[in-house]
Amino acid sequence: MKSTLLLLALATIPLWAQTAATPSGQKLSKPGVPFLTWYGPETYNGATQIWSIAEDTRGVIYVGHQGVLEYDGTTFRNIPTPHNSSARSLVLGPQGRIYVGETGDFGYLQPDSNGKMHYQSLVPFVPKEEHEFQNIADIHIAGEGIYFRARERLF
Repeated sequence: MKSTLLLLALATIPLWAQTAATPSGQKLSKPGVPFLTWYGPETYNGATQIWSIAEDTRGVIYVGHQGVLEYDGTTFRNIPTPHNSSARSLVLGPQGRIYVGETGDFGYLQPDSNGKMHYQSLVPFVPKEEHEFQNIADIHIAGEGIYFRARERLF
């Protein structure tokens, strides 16, 4: 959400407020052009439709598409999810954890001993009779816990 708002804020800055150099000192060929970079599916080797975006406390961007795409500012890395379906919802939660909702599953990203992120499902903690659900459309952080909402159920 924070990165989406940042992108929208950058896109709506009046052109007269732009300078003729990037923060790194690189000269722009066209003064007044916003500092935006577009990445097409061929760049990140993924789907054409993006469903959600979240940024962690380190500034790493996570994008919901077929699984989760991690972007550290230099490289893209795919983090597979159980169904490798559209990760429709991503949220930065307490203690900097990224929560993920996809079709038929929800969980969070957890670093391994080398710091590489992996998906950790929470569905094994759900009773078997509650396992039939579609997209987790929203994730809400609340004082008493984290809510995952599908059309059929609220977890």
